[in-house]
Amino acid sequence: MHTSTILKFVEKSIDIIGFLDNRKMYKIYFS
Repeated sequence: MHTSTILKFVEKSIDIIGFLDNRKMYKIYFS
């Protein structure tokens, strides 16, 4: 695997984690 491929994968994972966190915060904020 190339380093750039790994970095892209990590960025995608961080985006997904951030998206889930935002949904959690959104639910708490508007509950």
